[in-house]
Amino acid sequence: MSTAETVVAPAAQDARFVPPDLLRWELGGGRVLRLARPDEYDEVGRVLQEAFGTGCWVTPMYRDHLARVAERAAAAHVWVVADADGILGAVLTPRPEFHRDDLFTFNILGVGPRGRGLDLGWRLTDHSVALARAYGYPGLEIRSSPQMTAAHALYYRYGFVRRTEWETAVVDSGQRLFAFTYRVPDPQPRPAIRPEEPPTVRILPDHPLEAIVSLENHLPPGQHDAVGDFRATPPTRPGPVVLHPGSGYRLFTSLDALRGRAALLARRLAGVADQILLREDVDVASPTLYDSAGDLVSDDWRHLARSILSTTAAGRALYPSGLRAEIDTLDEFIHTDLVEGIERAIFAGSDAAGRIAQRVLYARLGDLDQRLSTRRYLLGENLTEADLSLFAVLIGFDLEYRGQLGWGAASLVDYPNLWAYARGLLQLPGVADDAELVALGLLPGPDGRYAGSWGEPPAVEGLPDLRSAWLEEDDRELGAA
Repeated sequence: MSTAETVVAPAAQDARFVPPDLLRWELGGGRVLRLARPDEYDEVGRVLQEAFGTGCWVTPMYRDHLARVAERAAAAHVWVVADADGILGAVLTPRPEFHRDDLFTFNILGVGPRGRGLDLGWRLTDHSVALARAYGYPGLEIRSSPQMTAAHALYYRYGFVRRTEWETAVVDSGQRLFAFTYRVPDPQPRPAIRPEEPPTVRILPDHPLEAIVSLENHLPPGQHDAVGDFRATPPTRPGPVVLHPGSGYRLFTSLDALRGRAALLARRLAGVADQILLREDVDVASPTLYDSAGDLVSDDWRHLARSILSTTAAGRALYPSGLRAEIDTLDEFIHTDLVEGIERAIFAGSDAAGRIAQRVLYARLGDLDQRLSTRRYLLGENLTEADLSLFAVLIGFDLEYRGQLGWGAASLVDYPNLWAYARGLLQLPGVADDAELVALGLLPGPDGRYAGSWGEPPAVEGLPDLRSAWLEEDDRELGAA
C-alpha cells in the first residue's frame, strides 16, 4: 500500500475523566462492560442495527446513523457489553468535557439478539446512571422513539418518569420523541473538568474569507432581566411604513444579520434594487432604512420586508391583501419566537436563561415542522412573504447562529419537514443570489474557494457535508391536511 493510500486507524477512546471503578464491570458468565476498542466500532454498529431492527422499526436514515460509531466516538464514550464471542450490546454517553446540560444523558442503548434475556439493558442503564452520579449530575434526561416500547418498559422499571412537556424533538420519520428523566440518588460533588469543544475544522485556514464573525456586531440593543433573559430594545419607529415609488432609499444591513435577510429577499423579489440602494459594508444587528436626504424612515426590522414588498405588483403578489392578516400573524410568531428566540438563547445573561430559551426555540420549530407536514408553504400551495421571513431565519440559524449555541445544539435536519421546505425555497429563482450563497459558504467564490466567515458549521449526524446537503431539493411526501 502506498503512502497516499495508508489508512489511519481511529484512536482509542479518551478515558481520562472516567472514574477507574467504572472503566470495567465484570458481569459474570464471561461478560464484561467496558469501553469499545476502535477496531470494534464496525461490529458495534452491526449489533446496534440488529438491536433496533428486532421488535421495532427504524427509518433507513436512522439505520445508517447507527453504523456511524466511529463518528459518534468523537464526542461520546461508546460502552459495550462483550464476551469471548464478541459484542452483545452497547450504549453511548457524552464525554463529560463536552457535555453542557444540567442533566446527564445516554443514547442508542441497544442489545443484539445474542444478548437478549440477560438483563443487559438494565446493566447498561445502571452504568450510565453510575457515570452521572460520579460526574455530579442530579439526574438524566433521555429521548426515545414512540415505537421503542421494550425500552420504555425498561426505563419505567428502572424509575424513569415520562416528561411530555419536554417532548419537542422530531426525528426523520416525523415522529415526536418521548422524553424521560431520572433523579440520581446521592450524586457526588461535581469534579473539576475543564470544558472543551471538539476540534473545529476550518475550510480555509488563514484565508481572509475565513475571518470569524464577531457576535458583538450582531447583538441588538437590549438588556437582561433579573434571571438573565435578554430582551431587545423596541424600534424607535415601530410599525410598517409606506415607500413612495418615485423616491430613493438606502438600506443599511449586513448579509450576515439574522434580522436583515428577509428585507434583502423582499428588495430583490419586489424588483426595487435601483430604488432601494444597499449598504452591505456595515456590521449592524438590525437593518435600517433611510431616505435620499439621510433621514430615518424605519428601524423596525419586523415590518421592513412587508413594507418593501408593498411597493410593486411583483411584491404585492407575495403579500396579497386577502392574506395579509394571516401573514401578519405568522410574521409575529416568526419574529418573536424564532428571531428573538435565537437572540435570547445566544445572548442570555445566564446559563439557565440560555437553556430555557433554547428549549422554547426548539418547541417552536417543532410546531412549524408539524404545520409543514401537510402543506407546501406556510399558507398552502402559494409562496408568501411569511415563507420569506421563515426561510431567512432557518438558513441563518442552521449555517451561522447554530454554531453559537454550543456543542450538541439541534440542527434543521432534526425537523424533517422544515429541512426539506427550506431546501426547496433555496431552489426558487430569486430567493438567494450568488453573493449570498458565497457569503453563506454554499457556493465557491471567484477564486474557487469557499467562504467561512462563521467558521465551519457544527457537524450534523448522518450528513458528511451539510453545505452540499443544503443544495438538495425538497423531497417531502405531503400528507393530507
